[in-house]
Amino acid sequence: MSWHLQHLSRYIFLLCSLRVTCSELPSTVFPSLSRYFVLTTQLQQPWTPPCLSLAEEWATAESELTQPLVSVDCTAEPDLCAEHDVRSYPAIRLFHGRLAGDTNKTSSIRYRGPRKAPSIVPFVKRAALPPISTVTAHNLTDLTSIDSVTFVAYLDDDDGNVMRTRYARVARAFHDRFVFGVAQDDQLAEQEGIDTSSIVAYKSDVGDRDVFVLDATTKRADIEKFVLEASTPLIGELTRRNERTYMIGYKLLAYMFVSNDRDRASLRRSLHPVAKQFKDYVNFVTVDSHEYGHMAPGLGLNLSGDGGESPAFTVYSAWKDQVFPYPETQHVTAQQIEAFMLQILHGDRAPWDPRNARSNGHDEL
Repeated sequence: MSWHLQHLSRYIFLLCSLRVTCSELPSTVFPSLSRYFVLTTQLQQPWTPPCLSLAEEWATAESELTQPLVSVDCTAEPDLCAEHDVRSYPAIRLFHGRLAGDTNKTSSIRYRGPRKAPSIVPFVKRAALPPISTVTAHNLTDLTSIDSVTFVAYLDDDDGNVMRTRYARVARAFHDRFVFGVAQDDQLAEQEGIDTSSIVAYKSDVGDRDVFVLDATTKRADIEKFVLEASTPLIGELTRRNERTYMIGYKLLAYMFVSNDRDRASLRRSLHPVAKQFKDYVNFVTVDSHEYGHMAPGLGLNLSGDGGESPAFTVYSAWKDQVFPYPETQHVTAQQIEAFMLQILHGDRAPWDPRNARSNGHDEL
């Protein structure tokens, strides 16, 4: 068991689902639990798509976490589910188990993230950690690989308690969303190329990092701003909740249509340097070609079949109402997309004309 999993025995989970995925747990057993479990509640429609989808993701999460799962059937245990304010399904609850001598009721945290294993697993691991972990050369890699973004403060003895307190308050405020650590190791700082007191945002999913240099004028609000900005991916994901946000503003909007999570993750990593280079002029976003495939024809793309030929790339200028589809026969690579974006920004590429629409497969950069 790795160092950051040793704390997990203090936590209990409740997963409220439309069907049982593991063994069932009666309400009489629940209060006596002192180790963490995942408890799954059940409604009477086990065949519904949300249930089936969540069951598959949870099975994946279970295999990665190597921890036991226990289910609660809310139809059989309505009082227990009501006690924990379970009103809609599926839902996930994290319970902090009682410590020795603690007679208070178990506290809980609601999980509001995506119902996907890559999001659920980091949530479990984050919750098991203290608000701030001590970082050394031995555990830096483990700590920064827990989630897509991890914050580590490199401090020395001259920083004093004020800066440590400010950082600690931010860490406690965002503990349910991010992993925080502090390092007081000059050799480690030198190894990481840090020569002054700084907070480093390690972005494991894209292989990058942001550095925020601390000084005597740094306030808590400055640290919070850095945390929020550094944790916002340069390549986001189009959803029903944020689609209007992407349509507002004067930046170009680069759409990347993908049909699966593997392609999404691969593109986010490979095109991250390009998105970083053009971040002042272009917003990059991945698009589920199954859910949003109907948008493709209006953006100059020809997605054939279920989900289409993806990944596919196109650029939209909202203020000019112009579209620049990327050649279908060209591979989507960082080098090619960089050249493509420069052509658009320099005015060297004509926009797509739907009246004369034809295959752009023979176009060359």
